[in-house]
Amino acid sequence: MVRGKKTREELWKPLSKSTLLRTWEKYKTRFYSKTPLWVSPIESFQRREMGWNMWPVYKDILRKENKDFRLKSHDEINTNLTKISWLQYYQLQEYFNKDKKVGFATEISYWDVIIKEKKKVVTKIYKTLLEWSTETEVVKQYMINWARNIGRSITLEEWETIWKRKMNYTYSYELKENIIKMTHQWYLTPHNVAKMSKDLNGNCWKCGQFEGTFHHLWWNCNKAKLYWKEIHEISQKILKIKIPLKPEFFLLGLTNTDWSTNTDKLFTYIITAARIVYARVWRQKVTPTKDQWLEKMLDIMNMDELTSRIATMQLKTRKKTDWIVFKEWMKENKAKLII
Repeated sequence: MVRGKKTREELWKPLSKSTLLRTWEKYKTRFYSKTPLWVSPIESFQRREMGWNMWPVYKDILRKENKDFRLKSHDEINTNLTKISWLQYYQLQEYFNKDKKVGFATEISYWDVIIKEKKKVVTKIYKTLLEWSTETEVVKQYMINWARNIGRSITLEEWETIWKRKMNYTYSYELKENIIKMTHQWYLTPHNVAKMSKDLNGNCWKCGQFEGTFHHLWWNCNKAKLYWKEIHEISQKILKIKIPLKPEFFLLGLTNTDWSTNTDKLFTYIITAARIVYARVWRQKVTPTKDQWLEKMLDIMNMDELTSRIATMQLKTRKKTDWIVFKEWMKENKAKLII
């Protein structure tokens, strides 16, 4: 595969393996820009014919002179490695002359380290491939979708605020999961379900009147509007600031840059809690109650304070969240503390 010589039919007869080859062809230039020294030029062409256990790799058959690589002599190779014929040696020279034009990778790369590891290799490879995938088509598409939904373009700096700043506000996987799902619009909608089967209704699960797109269910539906209006009013009372009732604020968390870090963090917790409890009744006609949102907020507050105490005990640096404005609002509204 590194040499890229054999055809798809010769290497990957099963249909399931053709997907792996397509993935390789798409990303192979990111793996190695030069020929790795662990490549065996003979093995890539004669593995079935020879059936050797040990194959001569470039690391063993090349000698570095000044800045250039030279192929060792036939006698030198046969002294320490598997015996190769003169015909095979001439083939080595041919492969070497071709690969020399590309150059040889002399430094140990990230992938060289992965190959030698024995644990979680597939997980690490998949994670990297996912990062590469989201750099291109997927990221570009959800950026376009959100720009269309909110009626304006979203700058790269604003996206980076979500990816880096907002995600680092919490250690909770549940909160991070919701932020990622909202960003990528990964919630299944009636509109998408109807595409899978013509027998299914594509109207909104809440109102049942309009097409159930992602943005309609989360924002444009009359029931969703009432829900976010209540969350909007509560947010302003807690934080004691004016907040625009816009989808980029409450669905994406693109807030005012003039806010303090603590205010921005609290608002992020408020809207994330609201989205999580909303997602729990995603396919139902009802919307969450104020008490359900409050219960989730208390859960987030308790976990955040516990995390801060643990970090202090372990002498780790972590800026503590100031929950005083939220606790004062609870006292004013006689909200019961749930622990």
